[in-house]
Amino acid sequence: MKVKITTVYDSQFFKWRNLGGLNGVSFHISINKEQIISDLGLIGWRLIYNMKKLNINPNEIDKVFLTHGHMDHVRGLIGLVNARTTTNKLPIFTHPDATIQRYSFIRSRKMWNAGFPIFEPEIEEKVQLIFSKESIQITSKLFTTGEISLKERTNVQNLSRHYKCKTNGSWGYDTVIDDQSIVLQTSEGLVLITGCCHSGLLNTCNKAKELFNDDIHAVIGGVHMVFSRKQKVEQVINNIKRELKSPILYLNHSTGTKAIRMMKKEFGNNIVRNCSVGTTIEFDC
Repeated sequence: MKVKITTVYDSQFFKWRNLGGLNGVSFHISINKEQIISDLGLIGWRLIYNMKKLNINPNEIDKVFLTHGHMDHVRGLIGLVNARTTTNKLPIFTHPDATIQRYSFIRSRKMWNAGFPIFEPEIEEKVQLIFSKESIQITSKLFTTGEISLKERTNVQNLSRHYKCKTNGSWGYDTVIDDQSIVLQTSEGLVLITGCCHSGLLNTCNKAKELFNDDIHAVIGGVHMVFSRKQKVEQVINNIKRELKSPILYLNHSTGTKAIRMMKKEFGNNIVRNCSVGTTIEFDC
């Protein structure tokens, strides 16, 4: 069985100059006659524009997975739902804390709704939210990591210092406890599809390895180091060298050009590969 993963939306790189993709990330996964979207970016019309360019029909999307509730991963949901004309409800898999209230300071501006979109009744009728803290199966060969608890985050995390969230009635620092990734079982090992990997790359890889008793073959997506100091990037590089067996790294979104440049210098272009909008990667399962 062939699985195709295509970058639909990305805030870092552009393969085609006329293809929009600022602010966020989204992947289209074609597997076993099903079409799944992982994350939806920030701006709905950009998502739909890119999907149209890539010949992806919103009505043919069977399921959605949201890695976490930050706005640049979930706000495109409204655009996707509005673009669908089918009466079938759209299943959306995510962590129960993905919908908690969040705000963020971005360039000294306080954005009160920096998290999950507020559903109007007509939107709510068209979606089915499926919450789970545990690893669950989305479709054949495709699973979620489930929650990676704070106790399991023994290595470097990739958190956003400008985010605050509301839990138990009070505002506090956002640990992004809802952060999850997708795990694809392939003939060559596990493939991780991340959003920002706020839980930390090695922590997420270790969770997947523990769940499925296999090595990591590839990582696709963002690893939130866009604002990281050189020392932290070097620490992540050393963790990869020490703990993992040279997985292929298809990096984009929140990884940041500096971190990607450092990783390419360390591992080479054959291991660290760009994953711009329009890039399609195939795996055998």
